[in-house]
Amino acid sequence: MVSAEPDGKLVGLAASDWTVSDDRLTWRFTVRAGLRFHDGTPVTAVDLIAAVERGRAGGETLRAVPITHMAAEGDTIVIRTATPFAPLPAFLSDSTAIVLAPASFGPDGKARAWIGIGPYRMTAQDGDRTIDVIASDTAAPRPNITRARYIAAPQGETRAAMAEAGDLAYTLLPAAAARITASGRATVISMTIPRARVMPLNVGLPIFADVRVRQAISLGIDRAGIATAILRHPGSAATQLLPPILADWHNPALPPLSYDLARARTLLAEAGWAPGAGGVLHKDGVPFRFTLLVPAIRPELPPMAAAIQAQLKPLGIEVEIRTGPSSGVPQAHRDGTFQAGLIGRTYVNVPDPIGTILPD
Repeated sequence: MVSAEPDGKLVGLAASDWTVSDDRLTWRFTVRAGLRFHDGTPVTAVDLIAAVERGRAGGETLRAVPITHMAAEGDTIVIRTATPFAPLPAFLSDSTAIVLAPASFGPDGKARAWIGIGPYRMTAQDGDRTIDVIASDTAAPRPNITRARYIAAPQGETRAAMAEAGDLAYTLLPAAAARITASGRATVISMTIPRARVMPLNVGLPIFADVRVRQAISLGIDRAGIATAILRHPGSAATQLLPPILADWHNPALPPLSYDLARARTLLAEAGWAPGAGGVLHKDGVPFRFTLLVPAIRPELPPMAAAIQAQLKPLGIEVEIRTGPSSGVPQAHRDGTFQAGLIGRTYVNVPDPIGTILPD
């Protein structure tokens, strides 16, 4: 229904415009005039409501919106919320609320075809790796690029090879970017995006229950070293949850996080951890050892995990790295096996970081 320009300004897609009542509880979104699905059928307010309902059922972002009522009034969608919720238009850009034609769904309500709106129409899909699209006859103006293929390539080296072959490729390792540039066959464009690499800990576990232990782990991580050696971007060392590019949310007055092994050892000792066999800390006969789950799809995360493993070892903390699919972290949450993880959190699910923070 809604999208965003590169500067974050919200613009209408299926919804051409919107208003909110004086009490900030009732929103009215207008269906764009003359809008048609790729099968030629007109897009209605009922179709947009169905898209929002599917988004609320299948995605974490829209579930955070306190919607109490949705109804179609002609070419207008009326949405009411229990409390004022200013970022609602931004939330309606979430990909789970994609607008699909009624003909996309079978009698069981499940999607069996992908009949959408917009400049491109999907013509083929090969599993979960390849999608072919062509410019839609309903698009106005018609795109200059009339045909494209999207390929999901989880391995960084595969993406680098694609770039060297002349394809557009995203999320490249710094070393690969340098090689591609040196080849002279492609141009690498580097842009700052609102992403943080985060190491969540299961504070329900005895080893992480004491805040002094968590502070010691933080003090034992050399963020500046990791940013310089692995990310090749010294200025990206984090000092708080949200990066400076999110200027309305980043607080430059907060004291920076520091790297201080001496202070870390003091805190661990105060928390009752003492050196044991093999240099590993022990408390009440339990070694300070945990498993760090690392999604392999982010090329920078495994080497960052190896750096954290090496940096915590002098403190007497033993880290086992376990790489796997991105689903491994939420799955471990669900089955109760989660101890720690290393994830890349990008605040672009919707063009407002609160859309990522609320579900988290």
